[in-house]
Amino acid sequence: MLVTDRFTANTERARDLQSRAQAKIDALKADADITKDAKARRIAELRQTVNDEVSKLYAESEASIATELESARRKLFSPPVPWSATPADRVAVQSSFRNALDRADRAYADNSQTGLRHLLDQSVATSDKIQSRAILSTAYGLGLQDIVESYMSSFPEVADDVAQFAQLSEATGGAAATRRYLQFGAI
Repeated sequence: MLVTDRFTANTERARDLQSRAQAKIDALKADADITKDAKARRIAELRQTVNDEVSKLYAESEASIATELESARRKLFSPPVPWSATPADRVAVQSSFRNALDRADRAYADNSQTGLRHLLDQSVATSDKIQSRAILSTAYGLGLQDIVESYMSSFPEVADDVAQFAQLSEATGGAAATRRYLQFGAI
């Protein structure tokens, strides 16, 4: 299930809880057999219970988004280590990746986007996936959308992953989190 689907499902569950609680509140307010103090106490307890449940649903959604974001980040921006790699191979790939990140940073610092684009073209031409991945990481971090798009056109199999990461990154921003919280609401 996609994060957005889980979020939507939790939002719908929260709204359902809230509407059922509101119906109970309306029934309590209309009940002439209950004292005013008892009504107020029951309504306050009901609101607290529902608000606690809605807060749990919100926290669950936020945790899902954070987990998915971290998974997407590792998938896109970590060194491309094959599953079958030995521990020594993993260390070698990680070292090569760190060096590739340094080269990408230097290419950008020396010539801005032109240097980074040239390095990407070179790494694609030589099938250097480690350098290409490092360039993606640098370009994404610097907000160089045209280089990210060039990477995606060279490696179309990652286009969906880049789009998902962008969506999740946007979803974790403060304003987006506030909007999500307000969608859950409280009664």
